[in-house]
Amino acid sequence: MNPEDAPKFTSTHRKEFRYASPDPKSALVVVYPVCSGVQWKKAAKVEALASVVEDALNRAIREEMGGSYGVICRAECGWDSDDPGQLFIQMECDPERIALFEEKTLEVLAGLAENGVTKDQHRRALKPLINQEKNADRDLGRWLGWVLSRSQGTPWFNERMKGRLGVLESTTKEHLTSLAREYLGQDAAYVFHIVGDKPADN
Repeated sequence: MNPEDAPKFTSTHRKEFRYASPDPKSALVVVYPVCSGVQWKKAAKVEALASVVEDALNRAIREEMGGSYGVICRAECGWDSDDPGQLFIQMECDPERIALFEEKTLEVLAGLAENGVTKDQHRRALKPLINQEKNADRDLGRWLGWVLSRSQGTPWFNERMKGRLGVLESTTKEHLTSLAREYLGQDAAYVFHIVGDKPADN
């Protein structure tokens, strides 16, 4: 390959998994290690960062690759584990374009890390999360069921759940920019290509 044609945004941590199927599909999965759930205030902010990432990728990929593609991004930080959490990105794509999707994904996230989160990105990410948390806080069943049950063995769990809304409401675009710079460097990305192939004719 001509060095000028080599992808500018790539990961040194990459694996490919192939499988056979009459109706093969392919997917790109990108994982960034993030904080553990024990750092619960930071983990709540990482959830907001995941919303920023999902929004930015959907806009970039639909604009360049077509409106039929969609991106899922979520943060998975355990509530009571010191193990690192994950910022998890997944999208279905055509097998022959999976490398292009990888490069575009890493380019967008490197851009967030370098240029920071904009005011509009912050607003689009936080508003639905805050509304969702407010609605959840009004759900008595949530508190009498899931939260009360978890709090029996882990008394701090109730305090964390009561504090989530305040953390989200106080999260600024500067907080999200700091997290993007901490976690979204392209060298930190673990990339997985899941490629489907039609079975060979016998």
